[in-house]
Amino acid sequence: MAVPGQVARVPTTVEVCIADASMASPDEIRARVSRMVLAAPEVRPGPVSMVGDPFLAAHCRGIRVCEFDDGVRAVPSGAAALQFITYQLSDEGPAVEEVGEGEDAVVAAQHWQLPAAEFEGLWESLVLDPVIKRKLLRYAATSVLFSDAGVDPTLVSLNRLILLHGPPGTGKTTLCKALAHKLALRMAGRYPCAAVLEVNSHSLFSRWFSESGKLVGKLFDHINDLVADEDSLVIVLIDEVESLSGARQAAMAGAEPSDSVRVVNALLTQLDALRARPNVLILATSNITEAIDAAFVDRADLKIHIGPPSAAARFDILSSCVVELERAGIVVGNSGADGAMAAGAAPAQGLSSDRGVSSSSSASGPPESPAVSLSASRAGLTGSGVRPTRSAAASSRAGAAPGRSEASRALPPFGDVRAAIGEDAWSAAAAAAAAGSGVVPWTLSSAPAGAGPKNTSSLEHSDAALRAEATTLLTALTHSAVAARLPKAAAMLAAAAGHSCGLSGRALRKVPFTAHASHTAGHVCTLDAFCEAVLAAVRDEADARHSMSCA
Repeated sequence: MAVPGQVARVPTTVEVCIADASMASPDEIRARVSRMVLAAPEVRPGPVSMVGDPFLAAHCRGIRVCEFDDGVRAVPSGAAALQFITYQLSDEGPAVEEVGEGEDAVVAAQHWQLPAAEFEGLWESLVLDPVIKRKLLRYAATSVLFSDAGVDPTLVSLNRLILLHGPPGTGKTTLCKALAHKLALRMAGRYPCAAVLEVNSHSLFSRWFSESGKLVGKLFDHINDLVADEDSLVIVLIDEVESLSGARQAAMAGAEPSDSVRVVNALLTQLDALRARPNVLILATSNITEAIDAAFVDRADLKIHIGPPSAAARFDILSSCVVELERAGIVVGNSGADGAMAAGAAPAQGLSSDRGVSSSSSASGPPESPAVSLSASRAGLTGSGVRPTRSAAASSRAGAAPGRSEASRALPPFGDVRAAIGEDAWSAAAAAAAAGSGVVPWTLSSAPAGAGPKNTSSLEHSDAALRAEATTLLTALTHSAVAARLPKAAAMLAAAAGHSCGLSGRALRKVPFTAHASHTAGHVCTLDAFCEAVLAAVRDEADARHSMSCA
């Protein structure tokens, strides 16, 4: 019970990745990290800079404050109750698991020891609805709670199976690997060892009749051997599960080989056997949910749809790409008066500078957007940082300027761009774009009635003239209303986020490459010029997909 007048303590998880060669005491590392984190007025989720502390730079690969469970953006340092997770990464890479003998042996799975270096920072780099991440972590915690409490599984069923479904390229497989890595950290006190097995579904179908079901059985025999160690957490990832769990109705109707029925039966039998094990979790993904057998779907405890990113998420994905290209030296700050914008705008400096977004008054424009710290505003948008790299970590240990693992600095968040534009102009631009393209390119909270069809799954254009009108309006909006209050680059990325409705995260992360290849004149370009190239590349992608759909 909280004592009147006493500040409530907020559990704050801090992950500390210790360098392989470190011989320092974990207690000393935790004490130094605690002093560094609590030295700031507020504690915010994201990476913690080790610049200024040679000891931590020498003994740590990275430090990160995790997202708060309730989505809080920051807590006062005096209220933060730090809880440390210290760990070292495995650099071994995946091992190959084979089933079968001689010439008939097949690679059935890849096996990683966790926590793995190649999955480090993956959870934070995913731009998803924070509710999805919290739901997955709470599912894992609840499964442990029910097991420890001895809940009778015949009365309260728990199959330890999660199904992520949605269109290709939305990050389902990546999310599974990131979740496995995160659970290995969160449950290290209970399970000292952890591993993830990614099943190669396609390889389990044998050319010999009736052998496919046996291959599935042999693979799960190996999984059961791993699970037999009660101190090990075993996470099984079945990507494109429809390959193994295809609907048996199709096989019975003659549309599928009868051997596939044996595969489905073998898979369901093995899953039922594993449900009694408290130290196993099955993660499955699918692009074609209608092809999955109903019995498999019924066994899934959670069925979560991972769809295309929202406008805010698209903006954040593109912003993180720009940050990375600036770290690599391909994008640089704008030239001339420190990149200051016309009409009193905030300087469009390189993203490595830590600054706020200044606003200038305008009698005719929308209300001003308050000054926002770039590092804080980006953390507030997604509750996540930018995935660290080994080269960045190495440079920070050497005392060089921090890379993206040290500071999650980016353009202003999508919400601040929208606030600077103003709701009236925002709704007008969205309505015109919707009428011209058949899609709503923004996430609207106050769209006028009759704004157009809300089709967020395609980039089809219904009327070239109206589309051109919408493009003109958005371009004018970019160069006028926003320019006086936010960097031009932010406005360009906001327009790109609007035009990229329906694109997956995987497709969006390719856009900066095509932008540089097709719309820049040299090896290095300014921030404004590159963000304008990103907008052009997004339009190219929309046109290309439209042409393919009409072919």
